[in-house]
Amino acid sequence: MLQFFTSLKLTLGLLLLLALVSIGGTIKPAQPGHYELFYQSPWFRAILSLLALNLLCCTLRALPERWRSRERLFVALGAAEAAQSAYPSDADLRKRLRNAGYRISERDQMLLAERGAFGRWGVVIVHSAILLIMLGALWGEAGFLGTINTYLKQSNSHYFDWNAQRELELGFELRADDFRLRYYPIQLRFKLVDAATGRSYGQQLLYDNDAFSVPGTPYRVQLRGFDPDARLLRTEVFSGAQLLGPYLIGEGFERFGAQPNPGFRLSDVEFRDPLLKQIEVSVSVLEAGRLVRQGLIRVNEPLTHRGVSIYQTAYNRDQSGNWSVGFQLSKDPGEKLVWLASVLLMLGFAVVFLLRHRAVGLKPVVGGLALVPLKGWRGELGREQLQRLQQKLGG
Repeated sequence: MLQFFTSLKLTLGLLLLLALVSIGGTIKPAQPGHYELFYQSPWFRAILSLLALNLLCCTLRALPERWRSRERLFVALGAAEAAQSAYPSDADLRKRLRNAGYRISERDQMLLAERGAFGRWGVVIVHSAILLIMLGALWGEAGFLGTINTYLKQSNSHYFDWNAQRELELGFELRADDFRLRYYPIQLRFKLVDAATGRSYGQQLLYDNDAFSVPGTPYRVQLRGFDPDARLLRTEVFSGAQLLGPYLIGEGFERFGAQPNPGFRLSDVEFRDPLLKQIEVSVSVLEAGRLVRQGLIRVNEPLTHRGVSIYQTAYNRDQSGNWSVGFQLSKDPGEKLVWLASVLLMLGFAVVFLLRHRAVGLKPVVGGLALVPLKGWRGELGREQLQRLQQKLGG
């Protein structure tokens, strides 16, 4: 039974089966757009479980072999037929081996020289990392995925759980305090008019972060942003370096402090369709009615509290002009384990491909020591490297 679960044929067969059924699940999911229903099905998880068992058995079988690797090499060296003596048994030989990067062990007048010994653990590291990724994914099932839709300034202590299909306790209160749409600079076109005489200074074509001077006056106007939803242009008016105050221009109104205008007017404001740059929501987290945290949530920049990642996913404005926002909440306790195992997997691949375990033995014969290649010298490249080692040793 153990031989069956450690079989390479079983591993390849399971990987091929997973590839074939994954193609089918991608082309024709159980429900359009819901691929998770296929990949979370019991029979698909059964295949993954069998692959995990296969990897676990292979790993457990490989562990004692790796631990006893040096012992097995000494046994192989002792049983090997020695060729004609090529090297004198002296300290200089050991020095040349160490200079070539080999670590020397001695037993019963035999020398074992190894290089890249950690490379023998590469496969074990890869297998262990894959098992940890699977464990992390399974542990993630203890988390949840849910949503909250709320108006600003409204506290929410429940969320809708999509797996349970009902509202559940969140464990803390979440409140959206403010909502902002950040746009790329918006190009504006408006008329600049003398408020006293009605004389027009012509049309201005500027971006909403530009500045301009009013002809014939000491005034300079700095545009501070345009809200395309409220159709509100915010500006600041300066006289030289002195700030006179904000000047707001909207549909059917304008406001400059207590005055109707600063001696000039901006009218007929038109704009190009804006390009949305970022969505920002200022939120507060409360526990037992006490504020414990505040933060800013942007697209792809969630706020995390008690292991719950809070993403901004939707927004809307009702007929009264009140903003509402939507949050997606996810908790995945196995996420950190998956990331750690992914790093371990990359390390394992690096060990497999970059650290090749090589070993040679030197056993006593008449007149000196005979060199016996033990591990890592297969193929034409291995033979060439063995010849170079013999040259370094003076053989």
